[in-house]
Order: sequence, then C-alpha cells, then structure tokens
Amino acid sequence: MKWGLHRFYRSIIAANITKSTFNITLNIPSYPEPVTISIPINYQTLLQLLPVKIIAISDKALAGIIASDRFWDEHGYRSIYFSFEVEASDSSVAELLLKNAVSWAVQWQKLNTTELLGNLVRVPKETAQSFRNTLNMLPGNVLHSSGTILVEEGYSTIEMYLVKDKTYYMVVAHPTCDKVSVFVLEGDAEISSTVNITARITNITITASSSGTVKIGVKADPDSSLNPTYVAVKGINNLPVIFIESPANKSYIRSTVTIAVNATDDDGITSMEILINGTKVYTASNGGNVTCRYSWNTRKYVDGFYNVTIIAYDHYTSTIAKIIVFVDNTPPSIQNLSYTPTKPTTGEDVTVIVMVTDAGSGVENVLLSYSLDGADWVNITMNAKGGNIYEATIPGQPAGKTVQFKVIAFDVTDNVAVSSTHSYKVTSGAPTFEVPWSLTIGVIVALIAVTTLITVKKHRT
Repeated sequence: MKWGLHRFYRSIIAANITKSTFNITLNIPSYPEPVTISIPINYQTLLQLLPVKIIAISDKALAGIIASDRFWDEHGYRSIYFSFEVEASDSSVAELLLKNAVSWAVQWQKLNTTELLGNLVRVPKETAQSFRNTLNMLPGNVLHSSGTILVEEGYSTIEMYLVKDKTYYMVVAHPTCDKVSVFVLEGDAEISSTVNITARITNITITASSSGTVKIGVKADPDSSLNPTYVAVKGINNLPVIFIESPANKSYIRSTVTIAVNATDDDGITSMEILINGTKVYTASNGGNVTCRYSWNTRKYVDGFYNVTIIAYDHYTSTIAKIIVFVDNTPPSIQNLSYTPTKPTTGEDVTVIVMVTDAGSGVENVLLSYSLDGADWVNITMNAKGGNIYEATIPGQPAGKTVQFKVIAFDVTDNVAVSSTHSYKVTSGAPTFEVPWSLTIGVIVALIAVTTLITVKKHRT
C-alpha cells in the first residue's frame, strides 16, 4: 500500500491535462506497462472550486495536509484535511497542528477581495487588474483565452494555430503558484522570452518559424498542488474579407438564384457559412481563400424579405457580411381590360385600357400585343395613366381586317402575366340599317295594296 500512495501522488502532480481530460499515468511494480487513467473534468466547475492547497507533505508522500478557504462564497468555509498518520499521532507536534487547524477554520469570514477572471479562475482583484493591464499593453487581438489547471511535474496543453514569422504573446495569471514554465511540445515555434510582470502574472513571447498548429505545454513550478490558471494569447490577426458578388443588396430575386461569395484571409479561411434568415444552408471548408456558389431555389420560400448572412472564419476570428433581398415569384395581376370602339370602321383607332397590379417587386413594363389576320404579333408599350391604369392604341386598319390583341405584363423580377386574347373585325364606313321583321312585312303589305289600288284604278279608266 505504501508504494501505491506514493506513486499515486507522484502521478497526480505529473498529470497531463488536455482540454477537458485529466490524464494520470501510474507505474505499478511487476506490471509490464504503465497504466493511464483518463478522467473527464468540468473545467468551469473545478476551476471555481479551487484553490485547494497542499500545505505540507512527507518525504514519501504518506502524510500530508490539505487546506481550502472559500472566503469569496457567502456560504463558504475553511477546511483542513490531515492524512490518517497525522491524526493518529500522539506527539505534541500533531496536537499543535490540530489546534491551529481548528483555530484557523473557525475564523473564516467572507472577503470581497477576489473576482473570477474570464468567469473561470478566481484571483485577487489586484491580480485580475494587473492581468488586464498587461494584456491591453500588448499589440494585436486576443486570439485565445481559457482556464486550465497546472501541476508541478506534468503539464496542461494549449493548442494554437500560429503563422510564420509572426509574434504571439501569452499572458498567464497563476494566483496559487509563484512561477510557471512554458515549452513547445509540438510544432515549429520557439519561446522567445519569459517575463514575470508581477508575482502572479507572467508574459511569454512565442515566435512561429512556420505556419501550423503548435501545442504549448504549461506547468506550475515548483508548487506541489493543483493550480488554477487563466491564459490569454494575443497576436496580430487580420480579419477575413468577404465579397458578395451576387445577389445585390436590396435586390429583387426569383426562381433559382446563385449566391456567389469570395472570402480571403492572410492566414487562410478555415470555413465559411451561408445562412438564410438564420438557418444554415451551406458550409464550405478549405484552409485557403474560399469561393463558393450556392444555388438558392427561392420557389421553396414564400414571397417576402430575406436576410442572407455570410460568415467567414479564420483560425481565431470571423467576419460577418449581410444583405437583404426580396423574393418575388408571383406574376402581376391583369384586370378590367376594355377597348373602344368595339366595332371600329375603316381607319378608326382602337384604344385599349387595362388595370395591372403587382404586390411584390412592382410592375416594370406593360405591353399591348396585336396581330392582323393571324400575322406576326406587334408589341406596343402601354402608357401608365396613374392608379395602376395603362393605355395604348391600336392603329386604324382597312375594312375586313381581323385584329387579335392581348396584354403582357412584367414585374421587376421578370415574372410575366398574359391576358386572354380579344379580337374585332374592321367594317367599311357605309351606314347600314337593320329593319325589324314586323316592319318589313308591313312595308311589303303596303306596297302590294298600293300596287293593287293603282291597277284597279287603271281598269276603271
């Protein structure tokens, strides 16, 4: 059991912490290979529970004292843990330790002297302010920030994408250990300098020799405990640039439209997204500059305004570009078509009047199209008279000509509506009369009577 406690302790302070996993490697005597234990951890919860401080430990790690002081919590407390051997001892030293522990614990009080740096790591307020001041003085943008846990012999890892010949600054707040050590685990980069800004703030300068992902190891030095730490990395990083080729902002669109986008970035675009009214419809991944063409079938959408959002990501930041378009797949409405005269004579013009409306993009053009005796159609642009009324004139034609005509209406997005076909036949200019049948019979009877009367009169003479 003695070897087990000692080795387990050594494994804890040599743990490697990657993202959300606590990795412990335990060497067991007579076992051919080391045993690795991976424990998922919730950083946000664990970082706020710390610091838990190892106050003292024996040479072989068989005895120790661990203390915790939750002075920032309204329902906080102080607690001290002694290992079994210390508690069982009857020496005066053990008795004094126990008395001092009780005295320290009962004197707990809430202190408003700390804050959560990055909403993750509890640090003294002066440490938090010093951290922010240091970060603000450095050039560039914040490319990475995270909370982590440092141990003495192992390390926590931070992965970053670095660009060749650029300089990056890693600022570390380590409230429970005096020093931190930083080294490159993987990737083509080097630690240029390490400067202790204050007793609890360290600034590390990193230079990349080539572009790529670099894994940085950070460990506490030389405290033997779990040390909560907050890290931020700054560097000069240009934002992605987005150019939307089509459709144009505030344009009217119909049918299938190509959303054409180009995105560029000095360090390469990692991905790009297209969203329509907040719903992602397209994703492109590249690693360099990105050109995408997305075919948007607007017939699957109701007519109306739509927000098109483009998001381009590089390794650290993103750029958002937005346009608004109006989808209109509904043709204009043609109503109340009339024409005068309805029975034109030779050379007489015919005026056609119609009402055309469009609730979407609006009426763009209205044509009067006519054909003589089935020949080719001739188009005339109708004049807007106000109140959605349009008017045009068909020139007068010779007698006997049959004229067919219809109205064609276009809206701004080129939706087309065509009216039914109407027709009339041109007559000659001579007047014609229609005599009722009853009158015709009467005239005939009268003519017969007159003829008979004249004949009878001649005979008498």
